[in-house]
Amino acid sequence: MVELMQNWQPDLLVVVAYGQYIPKSLISIAPYEAINLHPSLLPAYRGAAPIQWALINGDAQTGVSIITVAEKMDAGEILKQETLDIDETATATTLHDLCADLGARLLLETIDDIAAGTIVSCAQDESKVVEVRKLNKADGIIDWHQPAVAIHNRIRAFDPWPGSRCTLPSGEILSVWKAVCIDGEGLPGEVLDDALTIATARGALRLLEVQLAGGKRMQADIFLHGRLLQKGMMFR
Repeated sequence: MVELMQNWQPDLLVVVAYGQYIPKSLISIAPYEAINLHPSLLPAYRGAAPIQWALINGDAQTGVSIITVAEKMDAGEILKQETLDIDETATATTLHDLCADLGARLLLETIDDIAAGTIVSCAQDESKVVEVRKLNKADGIIDWHQPAVAIHNRIRAFDPWPGSRCTLPSGEILSVWKAVCIDGEGLPGEVLDDALTIATARGALRLLEVQLAGGKRMQADIFLHGRLLQKGMMFR
């Protein structure tokens, strides 16, 4: 790789969604070294899945940071940074696309400023660092003992991967792609009505878009056609 990059003779390296350590021997090939686009307001959410963790935590805002590539992951100096509001209906898919659009513009602005010699950098505040881990498939298992808001945030964060899923009273696996928080009380996982409303530890979730294993995504009312889900039945 180093030899290949030397043959290209780049002025600047741009890193996006790479997620692995880049050795100094590679970075130093380019006179202006390397910059990285990271979809969070660094130093918050260093590491993998920053978009998803912003949604999981119910943040009202996120953003994009352009930083220098440093030996420590996502710890470089900030060159540009801009904030994005997170809509309450946003998913990881839609928020990713917004970050991509914003990031493309910020990258071009950063490159122009580097070329003009007007770029200004600032160190990250290490006292405010938040590091996040990579998601795994088990994260997608719905825990009805959490509050409705927390489950709703995870459903949004896990679209498209790993998805959010639960077990029906019949034992079938049901993926949940869209839901809304509503008032309701019952045992966590209890069916509260005939509109696919499920009780949680605090409040309830009305499921709006679901998918059986091996099937297609469908609206909840279509899913309920011909399926007996009585009040008091339990989801797991």
